Amino acid sequence: MLESKPTLYLSSFPSLKYLLGRLTFSFAKKLKEGNIPNSLPRLEYIIDDVRPDQDKLAIFNNVTHWNFNEDLVHPCFLYTTAFPLQIALMLLPDFPFPIFGLIHIRNKITQYRSIRLNERLQFRCKFAELNRHLKGWEFSIKVRVYSGPELVWESLSTNLYISNKTNYSNNHITSSLESLSYGALQLKSNIGRKYARCSGDYNLIHLNKWFAKLFGFKVHIAHGMWSKSWCISTLHLKHPSFFERAFSVDVSFKSPLYLPNKINLFVDKADVELNKNLRFIVEGINSKKHLLGVLELL
Repeated sequence: MLESKPTLYLSSFPSLKYLLGRLTFSFAKKLKEGNIPNSLPRLEYIIDDVRPDQDKLAIFNNVTHWNFNEDLVHPCFLYTTAFPLQIALMLLPDFPFPIFGLIHIRNKITQYRSIRLNERLQFRCKFAELNRHLKGWEFSIKVRVYSGPELVWESLSTNLYISNKTNYSNNHITSSLESLSYGALQLKSNIGRKYARCSGDYNLIHLNKWFAKLFGFKVHIAHGMWSKSWCISTLHLKHPSFFERAFSVDVSFKSPLYLPNKINLFVDKADVELNKNLRFIVEGINSKKHLLGVLELL
């Protein structure tokens, strides 16, 4: 259940250094055994008159391999712009879950038209759904971006808090398809640090193998949103006309992408022949499925 929301207008995005400093104190926060959260904080953050940060965008374009019109904003870049608001929501005192250990299991971005560097945008960020999950609890954060009165972009990110310690499996999108190879990339172990510079996501499971091991990973792992961004960049090279229309890209993160790694992007052959919606898969070493997704024209 989500209660009716108040709104809080901010003059600027919260400082990530300040937020990351507060994160260190969230280690002690635990959901008490038997407690059942029935609501999320009802606050919505709003920031007006935002222009994309050109320096961060240049780094982002480079690290995600975006072959772009110089003033066209990558569809995933606004997610990174809004990232401090999402962290601020999860640091609210009445947010019921510890941040460390949460798993980002799904992200859907909908872009209603192309977004340009010189646009002045309004960002709105709030919690969305809270639901029971087979392995614990899942909750979503919604970000909406307006240009004047026009809704131009939105994102819905779903995270999982695991309270049932049995093995987790995410089966949101089917993986059975006859595929075409759209690209391969050799990932170095420092891709997490490069992406963190432009995204602000300095979660140490992406930066440090020893910290990642504390949370049950073999080594550090790539950001799921980096993987999604690279997929969009690669699909844009093959199908640039798709991105001139309204579309959504919905992905499910299936398994950790350990670093270093070699990844391959495969796209459904039948979808390519129909030249409409595109289902795609990212596989790592030994054909282990990391990400499943679909690009849908609206």
